[in-house]
Amino acid sequence: MASSRGAASSSNSNIMPDRSSNDEMGRKRRPSSYTRWPYNDEALILRALVAGRRRYGQPPQLAVLYDALLPRFERKDVTDADLSKKISNLQEKYWKAVNSHKPLKTIRERKLQRLSAKVWGHDDGNDSDGDYFDL
Repeated sequence: MASSRGAASSSNSNIMPDRSSNDEMGRKRRPSSYTRWPYNDEALILRALVAGRRRYGQPPQLAVLYDALLPRFERKDVTDADLSKKISNLQEKYWKAVNSHKPLKTIRERKLQRLSAKVWGHDDGNDSDGDYFDL
């Protein structure tokens, strides 16, 4: 009997098409792929934004930033859209942390938060993060 149940369930799966990888029109969707950004790339982006803010009074334009950082990224196949999304996510993460008033758990999170504060928050000007960066 157990074998007939297995046969029945496998035949039922053939009757109902699997649409988990199709959109509402039945077209195949590209699988969602997320590549985690390495910490060094996140810090590199923030240092470049800090340097641009210090040098020009505002962060650099995306195209300038992308061209300057692309050869330095550890992550491969980064597009300008990926970089734009990453900057947006870093900014959102910064403001969530500021508004939550909760201590950050890791040294890396605190370093990224400190760099983010120099881009989107209050820069105390006490250290030189980003000063060496040439855009």
